[in-house]
Amino acid sequence: ASVLVGGVRKVSHKDSGRSTEDEILVEKLRQLAIELDIEDSVDFLVNLPFGKLSELWSSSLVGLHTMRDEHFGICVVELMAAGCITIAHNSGGPKEDIIDGGVNGYLCETAEEFSDALEKIFVARDSPAQIEMVQKGNRRSQ
Repeated sequence: ASVLVGGVRKVSHKDSGRSTEDEILVEKLRQLAIELDIEDSVDFLVNLPFGKLSELWSSSLVGLHTMRDEHFGICVVELMAAGCITIAHNSGGPKEDIIDGGVNGYLCETAEEFSDALEKIFVARDSPAQIEMVQKGNRRSQ
């Protein structure tokens, strides 16, 4: 099953009847899964405790981090430390300090670039080059 993990900011006053942009986006994604008839194959896991996140990451192949202009990108480092091949937005901390594109992960800007990176990862699954990328990412995260 596919899994979507993320933090969702909540409205501080539950009775206000308002939703945050994050909550609206998650609801749109849930509706899209229904429209695509894949809702039984996608689990939306939001606001998980760190222990559960770490458990999930350690059993995952790919970590996708799409936030633009992330100041540092601690999540990117955590994904690499857990052994995920990490795909991050080509900006901010991931670009400047963490990922050396194509060496220890991938940096992308457009939906097509993110798609291409995912394809490369799934096509090369368990290849020596991919195992080396995971190892380099793990070492970089130390």
